[in-house]
Amino acid sequence: MKKVRDQSPAFYYPGIDAPVELVRSRRKTIAIHLLSAQQIEVRAPLQVSRQQIDQFIRSRLNWIQRNLLLLAERPLPAVPVFQEGEQHLFLGVPRKLVIARGSPAAVILFEEQLLVRTPTPSDQAGIQRQIEKFCRTRALEVFEERIRVCLQRFEALEFSGELSVRKMKRRWGSCSSAGDICLNSLLVQRPLAAIDLVVTHELCHLRHFRHDTAFYRLLSEVMPDWRDRERLLEGEAFIPLAM
Repeated sequence: MKKVRDQSPAFYYPGIDAPVELVRSRRKTIAIHLLSAQQIEVRAPLQVSRQQIDQFIRSRLNWIQRNLLLLAERPLPAVPVFQEGEQHLFLGVPRKLVIARGSPAAVILFEEQLLVRTPTPSDQAGIQRQIEKFCRTRALEVFEERIRVCLQRFEALEFSGELSVRKMKRRWGSCSSAGDICLNSLLVQRPLAAIDLVVTHELCHLRHFRHDTAFYRLLSEVMPDWRDRERLLEGEAFIPLAM
């Protein structure tokens, strides 16, 4: 989906102590994304007027103010280090990174270890690429299985779209209007309960595309503890908020 950033500079809205950037695209609804405590992005359809956008912001003002405070209180995410002995999460379990010289290059998962075999053990960037490739491959396997499991929570719901996995900076997952689901490869670091929350969230979009009352009613019906599961997504990762 092609995005067009508004040509006017970021603006300040009364009651919000952070600049708001407007991004237009061929989407159907307006959405607010809190990228950080100091960065707000409003995503809007190409033809929606600025007055409609201001009205939408006004209607969500309490939500924005409340969650900007929450974001300001969150610690900055730890920068991952790809050295011997560092801890890396997989399915919510810390794994000690073990680096061994050898070829062909491979990543092997043990109960409490993540073994990386590489011809260049001092190349952190190369080790990072190996681990990220491993996570993408394993993530696709895990997510396919979790979709099958989470579909059982729904009555007469089928997923016939495409599932894709990629590394994303600003969201855990997305669902297109065509019913295709994309999940963040980094999600495979979180516990299964958290993965199931994101998967179930996106499956709910197959029936209710917008984050409206009907959407959250369905989410609460199929996953009553979804608010508790949200805490599992936080951890050390910085998770933007969207409405």
